[in-house]
Amino acid sequence: MTVSITPHEAECSSLRRWLFDAAVPFWAEQGIDGRGLAYEEFGFDGRPMEVGYRRSLVQFRQVYVFARSALMGVVSPALSSELFHRVAALAWHPRGGFVHTLDSNGAMLNPVRDCYD
Repeated sequence: MTVSITPHEAECSSLRRWLFDAAVPFWAEQGIDGRGLAYEEFGFDGRPMEVGYRRSLVQFRQVYVFARSALMGVVSPALSSELFHRVAALAWHPRGGFVHTLDSNGAMLNPVRDCYD
């Protein structure tokens, strides 16, 4: 019995390989700065661009990506755990919720809190 793969399945397989063999390992190795926070963006040359801030949303999105990838055996679970605890400690507002942005050193930059962040 021959099993044929649909174009959709082939595209999904290709995307999965790129995501877990290239993108996630790249972010795990190159995407965390010296202070342990996730970079906001990279240039076309693959190097991190220092934009002067770290959005809470981006930090916690990376926590999710790393946690999900850890469940799939792609990265260490410690990566998401360490990032989560670091960002939660730095970005937590004294009145509750997470601030919008930290500066590149991890200090509160924009204390605005909203449901999206």
